[in-house]
Amino acid sequence: MATVFEAPRSFVVGRMSPQQITAVKSRLAECYKRAGRTGSERRQEARFATDEPARMKVLQPIGPSAQIRVLDISRGGLKITVPELLPPGTVLQIHMKSAIAFAEVRYCTMHGAEFHAGVRFQDVFWAHEGK
Repeated sequence: MATVFEAPRSFVVGRMSPQQITAVKSRLAECYKRAGRTGSERRQEARFATDEPARMKVLQPIGPSAQIRVLDISRGGLKITVPELLPPGTVLQIHMKSAIAFAEVRYCTMHGAEFHAGVRFQDVFWAHEGK
């Protein structure tokens, strides 16, 4: 996967001079530095990779239910695969094996035939042992 500093070059191969590419990389680095972001990791909490099935219901705006997969989890949210594009701000109910979460879509990008969405928890209800 290309880093943010490699993206300009791969996008415009053959269209920009090496000096122009260097200038673009420099400008991107300056923008990230001003935003207080260094490197490619901008998350505040650790993520833990997983690959478990779940079910999603679109609550706002009202929409369909769908089978999804949870790709990673952190204290603040999830990365999930979804069958269609979800606009930022969409509110979801996500049924997982160990919890039911209400979450807001922060981003959604295409990955092959599916979409990857990052969602931030609004509320989580954890399953209790022994039920």
